[in-house]
Amino acid sequence: LLNYKQKFPNATQEDLAVYCYNALRLYWPNNLNYFPPTIFMIQLEKLLKENMVECKIGFAASKYDARMDEITNPEDLYCIVTANDNKQFFSFTKGYRPAAEIPASFQGEKASTIVLKDYKRNNPVGIEGDCDEYKIPETTAGQNKNSVKMQVNFSESNPLELVINRE
Repeated sequence: LLNYKQKFPNATQEDLAVYCYNALRLYWPNNLNYFPPTIFMIQLEKLLKENMVECKIGFAASKYDARMDEITNPEDLYCIVTANDNKQFFSFTKGYRPAAEIPASFQGEKASTIVLKDYKRNNPVGIEGDCDEYKIPETTAGQNKNSVKMQVNFSESNPLELVINRE
C-alpha cells in the first residue's frame, strides 16, 4: 500500500479502497475453515481505517435465503463492508469478484452497518459504535443490458469468407 500511495499520490479514496480489497483478496488464504469470509471482512475494515478510508462493517442477508427480519441462525448473515459514504460495497463470496461489485443476491436488500469505535472482548455488548441501516443499491435490467450491432456479409472476392462489422 505504501508503494501504491507513492506511485499514485493523487489516487482517490475510492481507488484506495479498491486497491486495499484487491491486495487483501489476492493474498488471503483460500482455506475457508481457518480463514472465514467474516475474518476477511474484519481485516478489510481494519485496513481501510488504517489508510484513512471512511468505512462501515455490516451484515446483510441474501435475497435467496432467509429475509433479514426472519434470521434465526448467524450463518444466514453475510459480513459486508461499505466505504466512502456507502458509495462502495465489498463482500467476500465464493470465487473471485471484482472489487466493489455488488452480487445480485444482495442488490436491493437492507443491511445493518456499524462504524466501529471500540471492541471489548469481555463486554456482553462486545462492540461499540454508530449503527445504521443501509439499502444496498440495485441495478435495473436496462443497466445490465448490452447491445451489439453487427453487419455480416459474404466477401465479394471469396464466398467462403464472412465480412463482419461489429459495433
